[in-house]
Amino acid sequence: MTSLASAFGIDLPTTSPLHQAALKHDGAQHAALTNVFTGRPARGIVNRVMREMGPMNGGAPRFPLATGGIAPLRAAAEARGSGTSRHSGPGRT
Repeated sequence: MTSLASAFGIDLPTTSPLHQAALKHDGAQHAALTNVFTGRPARGIVNRVMREMGPMNGGAPRFPLATGGIAPLRAAAEARGSGTSRHSGPGRT
């Protein structure tokens, strides 16, 4: 896909090494529709946040507020080298 995008001059979103590793992990085969990371439905790898909050949570802030709300949790997880709070779907923020 990267080659095709490059051929058309399309910039793809960059992902951290932690996110890239999560996408290659066996757990990446288990995806669900979730709104807890962005505030609107998006596909994501099922992780601890999705299991504990529920993938579609009526209490999740609306887009774009959810991204900022979960950012401290995401930053702390990434600092520990844990991908358990990472949104891992297309259009990842």
